[in-house]
Amino acid sequence: GHGSDTIGFINLNEKYFILEQFTGLKDKNGAEIYEGDTVEVEYYNHSSKNYIKNQIVVLCDGCFWFKDLDYDEKREMFSSDRRMTPIYEFFSPSPNKVKIIGYIHEKS
Repeated sequence: GHGSDTIGFINLNEKYFILEQFTGLKDKNGAEIYEGDTVEVEYYNHSSKNYIKNQIVVLCDGCFWFKDLDYDEKREMFSSDRRMTPIYEFFSPSPNKVKIIGYIHEKS
């Protein structure tokens, strides 16, 4: 008897679990933000008052983004209107403009 360095693996049925990708960031209330969460984001508008958008957190090209809930990829190709915004823009210097309103792990 010597100890073993072998790690055992179990076979998981994917219909019973969902992988959740953590962004590494927390919202203004300290809640962890995951891919698939719905968030309320406060945008700054230079010409008028700030405005709020409800968006979803997505992982695209190795980066996390806030995506409009009504995002249309075809429309995006021909529009200067930004429908996806890099998530990092809202966490420098603080996350005070982002609040989770729907958690991916609460969806069935």
